[in-house]
Amino acid sequence: MHTEIDQQVVGRFFQALDALKERKDIRGIQTFCTQYGIDKRNLYKQRKEPRIQIMHYDWIVPLVTEYGVSALWLLTGLGKMFLPMFEKE
Repeated sequence: MHTEIDQQVVGRFFQALDALKERKDIRGIQTFCTQYGIDKRNLYKQRKEPRIQIMHYDWIVPLVTEYGVSALWLLTGLGKMFLPMFEKE
């Protein structure tokens, strides 16, 4: 079972994924999963059941390296979701 901190990180991961979809930085979950080799069934299951431990670090890395999601925000909730150079109006 995830700890409270794990569940918060999972929640922020999905928050960031939804924001990227809304900003049209990603087309959708299917595309994201295909591009980064993520089993979408596991991703959907993790979203539905945040208390189980399915998430892998390789789900998070592209958010930080490719889309400018702040690692500080993702891990702690501090600061803004996106690094300044990746923010959109």
